[in-house]
Amino acid sequence: MYLHRHLPAITRLIAALALILLPLSARAEISFSVSPIRVELSGEPGGTHTDAMEVRNEGNEKVRIKVSMQDWYLSEEGTPIFQKGGTQSHSCTGWMKINPVDFLLQAGEKKVVRYSVAIPSGIKDGGYWGAFVFETVPQVVPGQKTKAVAIKGNIGSIVYIVVGKPVPAGDILAMTYDDRKGRKILTRIKNTGTVHFRIKGNIKITDTAGKTVQTTDLSDVPILADSSRTIPVTLDDKLPAGGYTAVATVDIGAKAVLSGEFSFVVK
Repeated sequence: MYLHRHLPAITRLIAALALILLPLSARAEISFSVSPIRVELSGEPGGTHTDAMEVRNEGNEKVRIKVSMQDWYLSEEGTPIFQKGGTQSHSCTGWMKINPVDFLLQAGEKKVVRYSVAIPSGIKDGGYWGAFVFETVPQVVPGQKTKAVAIKGNIGSIVYIVVGKPVPAGDILAMTYDDRKGRKILTRIKNTGTVHFRIKGNIKITDTAGKTVQTTDLSDVPILADSSRTIPVTLDDKLPAGGYTAVATVDIGAKAVLSGEFSFVVK
């Protein structure tokens, strides 16, 4: 059996796509939305789950949409990078199906697409992820000369699956002070376990007298298994020159929180 959570409808992502025509006065605009943009599932090997997503044409032109299952990962800075399904070691795209995979939406029309996930028997406990990627397809009328350049757009609905009961594990690899573009504390966190987690916590800054001069919450972001991310925290630009200590407290959902500390100098 699965437990699943969807992001609220208010967080729907809308992709605005410009269809650039010649002349400029003939420009049309196409946009669409997908809800939910994140699905979180949990289950045991051999388990299945079926649900639905809603795709809505928010523009004033009909649009053709194709759906594919793709892998993805996050860069050190948190940028999602999409790849062919089955590329990543924690990929679940082979477990995912969706119907239909190719459809037209008239202006203002919405469509419900059904998806299913089937966890393979014998799979190891851990975290797995993939994405349903909805992409616009330029429509070309046979025999008609193309006087436009269509800019394709896509929306990825992220799927996380936790199989069994894996325990989150992580470590703070480094904390550094960076003043090249504003003053920042950079905290590099490594996921050393087999399941993804989201972080909660803060960075506390104290002066040489031990007085707390700033406390800033860390961004609530995911860190995938076998990867690391550098989380920036901006310091108050009114912080006077002098020596300081930064203390990080990070909750990853494990029994113990992660902690780190280092000293730095503001010039």
